[in-house]
Amino acid sequence: MPQAGATYERDPEVTSCELAGGAALLDLKSSTYYTLNVVGAQVWSVLERPCSLAELVESVTSRFDVDRQKCEVDMLKLLDQLIGASLVRTGG
Repeated sequence: MPQAGATYERDPEVTSCELAGGAALLDLKSSTYYTLNVVGAQVWSVLERPCSLAELVESVTSRFDVDRQKCEVDMLKLLDQLIGASLVRTGG
């Protein structure tokens, strides 16, 4: 579950590529394939380096027309899913 003050980054055992309108992810540990929409792909791009929840929210709100508070709620849900699938790890 996402935590206040934590940083987030991609698990190094996950490879990805851009697709039209999103991204494809492959977890090399489980051989499981995932897809992300265009907003999820933006988040995945930012997760290339460790970053905070605030940085992730800023990356989305600066590029897409979305309310900051709604974006933060949705970002927490997305991070929870990505962490639960072992695609993203937490630090800090």
